[in-house]
Amino acid sequence: MCPNGLGPADTLIARMKQRYAEMLSDEQSTLWELFDELTLPGFGSVGKGTYNHAWSGGPLTILSQYVAGVEPTEPGFAQYAIRPQLGPLKEIEAKVPTRSGVIDLQVRQDSEGAFKLRLKSPPGLLAEVQLPVAENGAKSDVAVNGQLLVRANETVGQTSKVKYEGQQGGYLRFAVPSGEWSFERTSNEGG
Repeated sequence: MCPNGLGPADTLIARMKQRYAEMLSDEQSTLWELFDELTLPGFGSVGKGTYNHAWSGGPLTILSQYVAGVEPTEPGFAQYAIRPQLGPLKEIEAKVPTRSGVIDLQVRQDSEGAFKLRLKSPPGLLAEVQLPVAENGAKSDVAVNGQLLVRANETVGQTSKVKYEGQQGGYLRFAVPSGEWSFERTSNEGG
């Protein structure tokens, strides 16, 4: 469930696809002012207004903040959270500019339940990476940069920089400093 009562990611993505399908297939390369044609008394149809309107770009914010899950938790992204909610999507890539540099994120999930997240975080920023727990109540194993850190939702290893902070609300939480990081979450059927 996306925060702020927006609904499940599956529902949001389906709504965006339905709502923006006509606009995306149009020859214009910018966002329309209106979704439906407007008729004004004395003027007749004015079409869908003019083009290149930012208020039609709401999905860009939703996709970045809720689907990719990149959201500042302190001013200037000094600290930020990553909580991907892919819904029906199998992979996403996001680049979020900050005054310290670009947060570069890649997330993939496969049909076997593996979830991979790659993060390049600019110098001086601190991230809280939140990985969804495994499906169907199975416990999760998580490797960070190839090193097993979590087995069956419990800390079993350590890194000098990434700290596992436990499970909360269906997510495994990690404190992550700037740098390049690779997380791989798999299902631990025996755990």
